[in-house]
Amino acid sequence: MSNERPAWLIDDGMMQNLFRAAGATSYRGTQTTYIAPRILMETDALIVFRGLVPAIVPRKKALIITDKVIRNLAEKVAAVLSAAEMEVKIWDEVIPKPPVESVLVGAEWPGSLNPVF
Repeated sequence: MSNERPAWLIDDGMMQNLFRAAGATSYRGTQTTYIAPRILMETDALIVFRGLVPAIVPRKKALIITDKVIRNLAEKVAAVLSAAEMEVKIWDEVIPKPPVESVLVGAEWPGSLNPVF
């Protein structure tokens, strides 16, 4: 009997890079635990965010991962980040309960941006 544990999707190097690019600080098992670095929620969050970007976002590249339905909201955030002289890309191919093939495509996509972790 082998002592090897089963391979999980998160053991894949591309998936690990995807989680790092998303700002995840921990992940485990087949269901990912995502810990967002910061969540800003208030009535005028985008206005407040404009003034905070230089202080809370030390990097100059951002990848926003969303679906097609709320891409318009992602574009508003992207505009704020772009105004702070950040390179911003939006990936809007997220689907509910994605098949592994879709996840692998999503994992490869950030690599084309030359991400900085």
